[in-house]
Amino acid sequence: MANKMHLNLTKPSLDQEELDAVSRVLRSGWVIRGPETSAFEEEFAKYMGAKYAIATNGCTMALYLVLKEMDLRPGDEVIVPSLTWSATASAVINAGGTPVFADIRESDWCLDPGDVKRKITKRTKLVIPVHYAARYAKGFDNFPVPVLFDSAHRVEKGDFKGITSCYSFYAVKNMTTIRGGMILTDDAKKAEWYRKGVHGGLTKDTRARYEGAQKQNDASSFYYEVEFPGWNFDMTDVEAAVGRVQLRKLPRLNARRNEIVKKYNRAFALKNTGNHLYPITLPNRDEFLVKMKEAGVQCGIHYLPLHLMTAYKQYAKGALPVTEKIGAHTVSLPLHAKLADSEVNYVIKCVINILKDQAKPSIKIKRVPTVSVGISAYNEGKNIQKVLKQVLGQEQRGWRLSDVIVIDDGSSDRTAALARKVKNQKVKVIRDENRLGKSIRLGQFFQKAKGDYFVVLDGDISLTEKNLISKLVDGFGDDEAVVLVGGEPRPYMPKSFFERAVYATYLVFNDSRHSLNGGNNIFGCIGSCLALRGSFAKGLRMPPTMNDDDFLYFSCISAGYKFRNLPNAVVNYRLPTNHLDYLRQSFRSNPPAAIRNTRKYFGDIVEREYHRPLSFLMKSILRAFRKGPIAASYIVLINLLLTPFYSLIVRRYKLSWFTASSTK
Repeated sequence: MANKMHLNLTKPSLDQEELDAVSRVLRSGWVIRGPETSAFEEEFAKYMGAKYAIATNGCTMALYLVLKEMDLRPGDEVIVPSLTWSATASAVINAGGTPVFADIRESDWCLDPGDVKRKITKRTKLVIPVHYAARYAKGFDNFPVPVLFDSAHRVEKGDFKGITSCYSFYAVKNMTTIRGGMILTDDAKKAEWYRKGVHGGLTKDTRARYEGAQKQNDASSFYYEVEFPGWNFDMTDVEAAVGRVQLRKLPRLNARRNEIVKKYNRAFALKNTGNHLYPITLPNRDEFLVKMKEAGVQCGIHYLPLHLMTAYKQYAKGALPVTEKIGAHTVSLPLHAKLADSEVNYVIKCVINILKDQAKPSIKIKRVPTVSVGISAYNEGKNIQKVLKQVLGQEQRGWRLSDVIVIDDGSSDRTAALARKVKNQKVKVIRDENRLGKSIRLGQFFQKAKGDYFVVLDGDISLTEKNLISKLVDGFGDDEAVVLVGGEPRPYMPKSFFERAVYATYLVFNDSRHSLNGGNNIFGCIGSCLALRGSFAKGLRMPPTMNDDDFLYFSCISAGYKFRNLPNAVVNYRLPTNHLDYLRQSFRSNPPAAIRNTRKYFGDIVEREYHRPLSFLMKSILRAFRKGPIAASYIVLINLLLTPFYSLIVRRYKLSWFTASSTK
């Protein structure tokens, strides 16, 4: 490109005024927390409209101090966004709390108050909204839990409204002290604690002891008390001197940033707000970043979602659809007060040219997605080799098999040994002597699997179709919102009278699966044959006390994603052939108790999804009766007789852990 420029993503606006201020402090001989820091605190508090300001050596330390003052205990939860700098969540962990990630609004990319409210529990102590890109995080006035604003991106005159806030003056921010931060609060008691906390927990800082010695004729000023073990989070007077100059310049610096935002908006037909970052979203981010770099323009990513990072995966509970979508496509363009109009125009020209080139058709080799298959097995010795061979024999059209992971959940037979006899480098067998249940084993599979898609199968089914996995993968289509796909578990045709009786219950259940919401409902989500997007599954933490099918389904829809049922993706299974096995299979999880447990986790949506109109249910039962009136009457009688005695039966026979051997 002719007349190539070299432009930074951001640059501090420093000139001779800051140099003179630093020189003055260095010549004074007092460079640590002293008169400059006190003056900066007073001026910043007045500028923002707060009663008290406490300077720190960074926003991370400011957040940490506020959290430490709360005396968080193990298990105490603090709700934070995932689209933010690491410090928002790391400060919570380092202060003794547990971060809970909530989603953001698509309108401004700030924390969504509605999603926050859905995630409030008895353990929630605080929520930390971030003013992303300097956009004010709205909706947190008079909130049901305490609020702390992370205002690392935003410094606007008169902006403080009484909610404790933490600020950053890092080198890339709208105003800088090179490295520093500030706490604003209207609470005198907490302000005093913060002030002591930045200086070791002492009742007097160095300046107070020094000035006291100058004014008094005794030694009392040299003495101090340490009220609690504090930290060395002081801002220096050198930094404060720079901050005072920057604060005076801030209206002009922010005004210039606002002008640049308007220029970008006009050029790109956007309505971005906020003057700290200028983010855009692109379908092909990597190509764009490389081409902008080649053009001499430095861009950035703000941010990659925290809940998908190694350090924070253990705290993730379900997907965050808006965060993940934005995190996968966002790019930040250069934005700082020193950008000249010619440089802004150069950025605009580069963006338009690159996006225009991206829109042209080009020949590309499409990446073939990979699939991981997981099988949680308990006493599946009769079938495990068969199902593994059926998986390995699948026609890999449009996908590639990455790995097959068999997790033996404490089997008392030779399940693991027989699985290992299937010699294939893609088959991995994990043996555990303890029985922990399918939900825990699925969680282990999700963390170990490497594919783009995860297929979950039971060990006692039969894959009669060689293109089953292809159908499951195709079921996701081009809709990125579809993260969970269900196959069609179908019993072999019944032979005995008892099997025909059990088959009647399948017919009623199948009516619900296919008729409600076009088949895309809780009744269509059956764990014996499911597929998930790997990115969605990796963010899940499977609870041991909940039905795994329910957890996957409600994690999907409560996060705004979609479930899709595929009636043509058929696997077969055997019906129980005797009364005890029917009990073992039917009452392995107490349906009412399971729904109550799921409702505690996901709320009222559970009952709405499970609800079937009485008229619909009666029609389904009548259809089953017409196909086999005697067998249907028999199974209804069994259910009526045994359901009232459910708790006694489960305790007596430990059915929650027993296996229906005749279905193997």
